[in-house]
Amino acid sequence: VVSTQSTGNRVLKSERPDVDQKRSDLLKLQGEFAVRLRHLEKALLTSLNEAKGSILEDEKVIGTLETLKSEAAEIKKKVEETDVVMEEVENVTKIYRPLSVQCSGIFFAMETLNQIHYLYQYSLQFFLEMFEVVVTQNNNLNGVTGTTERLKIITNDLFTKAYNSIGRGMFEEDRLILANVLSQIYLKSSGTLNLDAEFNYILRATSGLAKNLPP
Repeated sequence: VVSTQSTGNRVLKSERPDVDQKRSDLLKLQGEFAVRLRHLEKALLTSLNEAKGSILEDEKVIGTLETLKSEAAEIKKKVEETDVVMEEVENVTKIYRPLSVQCSGIFFAMETLNQIHYLYQYSLQFFLEMFEVVVTQNNNLNGVTGTTERLKIITNDLFTKAYNSIGRGMFEEDRLILANVLSQIYLKSSGTLNLDAEFNYILRATSGLAKNLPP
């Protein structure tokens, strides 16, 4: 299933490559910090095992402790610096989270369309290709620089693309079902009125689907 994280990463990489690069660099740094600390802890344990007599008088142990203390302080400082940048990255990521939720909803709807007709089979690759076209090959985004406006265009065009691409292979009477399902996903994610009852009423009125719908 398409996760909100995976789609969020894709749109972030396309729309804000600078922030995506920061996120990748931070994850790499955090991994390096963890490896360095493990190496320091291993060196300390080795020194303790090899110590003869009082460890407080063993120069090798004391030297290792001083190194561990110094590098741990440096790593702590760098971690605090990365936390600030990570907060910035998280704030930008939140902007695109609603779109990620919508993507998950659309793909889940695509997967359940085979309940209407066994021919309605759609792969993850089909969805991702559709998503990539909207995000990276969208003429409607030309000249648009504002984040809010670009996100609005991507969102609207994604639903339009989904309806056109999926509906092209559906029977005419089933396209109303698709339109209603996509509309329901869109309205839910945009925080507008909950119209589940109204949508379910319309869907149940469509022949052949009533038995497949939840109560």
